[in-house]
Amino acid sequence: MSYFIRQRVTVRRPTGSRKSFKLILDRTDIEGKRTQPTIDSPELTRINHGLNSDEFDYNHALYLVDKLKKKMQIKYKIANNEQGEVSNVNMRMFKKFWQERYEHKDNLKTTTKITARHKFIRVLRLLGSESLLTVDIETAKKLIDKDTSTPNAYNGVIKDFNQLMKHLNRDYTLSKKRVRKREPVAINEEQLTLLLSTLKTQFDRDAVTVMYYSGIRTGELFALNEECYRGETRLFISEQMMRDFSYDDPKNGKRRTTIVYPKGLEALDRWVYNYSLSLKQENREALSKRVVEASLKAFQGRLKATISGTNRKNISNHIMRHSFAKMCLNKGLSISDIAMLIGDSVDVAQENYIGWILENDALQRIEDKLNMV
Repeated sequence: MSYFIRQRVTVRRPTGSRKSFKLILDRTDIEGKRTQPTIDSPELTRINHGLNSDEFDYNHALYLVDKLKKKMQIKYKIANNEQGEVSNVNMRMFKKFWQERYEHKDNLKTTTKITARHKFIRVLRLLGSESLLTVDIETAKKLIDKDTSTPNAYNGVIKDFNQLMKHLNRDYTLSKKRVRKREPVAINEEQLTLLLSTLKTQFDRDAVTVMYYSGIRTGELFALNEECYRGETRLFISEQMMRDFSYDDPKNGKRRTTIVYPKGLEALDRWVYNYSLSLKQENREALSKRVVEASLKAFQGRLKATISGTNRKNISNHIMRHSFAKMCLNKGLSISDIAMLIGDSVDVAQENYIGWILENDALQRIEDKLNMV
């Protein structure tokens, strides 16, 4: 069996006399030999047929090819640190484990199975000649720790290793490394004003304002319409919004309601009745979804570039949800109420949105209540 230092999927676009896309598997094996075979895919054939028959334009074809490329990349991806040999004993045990646990699971996608298989093979390669039946805990820990650069990578390998140990009825498991959580970053209203002043268009300023004062995600923002917002301070959010960029009352009644602060209502009115309608004015539903997706990605790129320019580390587009959660906490809302507003569990709200550091307003409120007792 050949082991590859690199395997990546590349796209060749139509140029000159070539009127169709091609997917190329760029391989470099462990001996340094490079090959570039063409990948045959029925999906790619359908895309090329649709392009040549004017079923859709070049940009949409490129979008579909990029999606297919990512799917194929998962199939062929092998990390650089997975070049070690796998002992025959370990491989036989793994095949038996795979057949019992994964082979006949019809509810798993093919790409999911391929990814899982690569992860388990990686564990076997890290162990090298050590047998799964006889390797001791310290040796396994050293071998895995040697070839994993971060605690998260180490914990991922440990999870798969422990599954193999459990299957073999070994009476020990490796414990995960504790990953230090960063305190969620939030901005106050003064910093929001500064951020808004750096945004160039009213479209972007209104989008940021709505997210800051409602705590909704960017995907939910771009799916807002009159059904979600009925002229009040409440927004109705459902799970399918970010998939379909539209809102319908769910049949099972599962939706969340969030509250918009009064300072964000003016921007929300403009967003719902002006921008969202202009984004969805296309006749065909599929094309409309593509337009919204493109606008969403462009906005996320502009916002990320603007936030990165503030020279503050560990800041993402999610900062608006963090800020909304912090603001609600400072106003006296309980963590359970905040969790329902942002649509996450209490543990996630505490760990990823609110954090463990109390602001001065919250501390003052607590002190006042304690003094009243």
